[in-house]
Order: sequence, then structure tokens, then C-alpha cells
Amino acid sequence: MGVNWPPSPEEVKDVLFGMASLKSLGSDGFPPTFFKQYWHIVGEQRIKVVIHFFASGQPPTAFNHTYISLIPENPNACSVEHFQPIRLCDTTYKVISKILKNRIKPVLHRIISPLQMAFVPGRTINDNSIISHEIMYYLHRKKGKNRFMTIKIDLTKAYDPVEWAKERDALAVKECLSKFETFLKPGSKCKKILCTL
Repeated sequence: MGVNWPPSPEEVKDVLFGMASLKSLGSDGFPPTFFKQYWHIVGEQRIKVVIHFFASGQPPTAFNHTYISLIPENPNACSVEHFQPIRLCDTTYKVISKILKNRIKPVLHRIISPLQMAFVPGRTINDNSIISHEIMYYLHRKKGKNRFMTIKIDLTKAYDPVEWAKERDALAVKECLSKFETFLKPGSKCKKILCTL
């Protein structure tokens, strides 16, 4: 099945019913438990919204409404540094995101470098630090005629925004992702942001 094929009603229902029931609610005000409990009433309409998105590539305007809430990192949080911002998207947005994620996940192992450490299950960015430390330790302890050299590289480029065209090419699903570019594109504009504490 392609990334951009409309999902079946069963796929939409399975994804929604697989979500944590009391996941934080977004701008629609309804957690997944509401849709699960009243599926017989609201299910058909939710399925139509999701299928319409996959057919058109354009999310309804309400999808671009997001709450940003500050969650205290500890019970005695008293300044801004003690709060972690979290983005609360509506349930249907989460369903669409999960469907896209499930469809792209099987090919990720073919397009992610084995050297990639961050954002890959089973790997951490700390692995690179440990490897670097071990190499430096080895070089300092090395004795003999052979000489070694280390080069420090500025890694700030690693965190620069990726060009969208290059990202599409790397994923090798150009025609599929281009349909959802406004939904997937990093830095895409949110129509409405509501801040809560």
C-alpha cells in the first residue's frame, strides 16, 4: 500500500482505538476516549475526514489549531525554566500522523544511515559521545612510531533545517509526500496557537 492511498475505515478505527484513551486533548477538546466511546455516532464522520485528507492532501482548517501548554517539570515549579512546553494537537490530526508514520516506518531502515544515532529506536545520541571519548582515550594511550590526528568538526550544521526538496528525494517517495507537503513540511505555519498554563 502506498503512503498516500486513502486508508480503509478499519485502518482509521484501529489507529484511533490503539491510542491512549486519555491522551492530552487538543483544540477539538476531545480525547481519544470520547471517539472510542461514541464511535457508533462519530466514527463515520471521522473516517470521512481522514479519507478526505488522504484524497486531497489538504487538512481541514481546524487541524492547524494547536494548544501550547507549559507542563511543570517538578511539583515546585516557580519559574519559566521549570516548565516544559508541549504541543497539543487534536485527535484526528494524531490519527493522520500515526497512519503516515505507520506507512513510512517499514522503509525507514533502507533510508536511514547506520551511522545515524539520534531519533532512531535503539540508538541514542550519547553513543556518539561515548565512541568519541573511547577514540580519544585510545589515541592518548597509543605509543609507537605511528602518529594520529583528530579533527574537530563544527556540528551546528547537523541541526540546521533540512531543505524540503532534499528530504523528499532522500525518502524516495516524492510523489506521495508532495501531496502532503503542507501537512508534513517542517516549519509549516500554524493557523492558530492557543497558549495555556
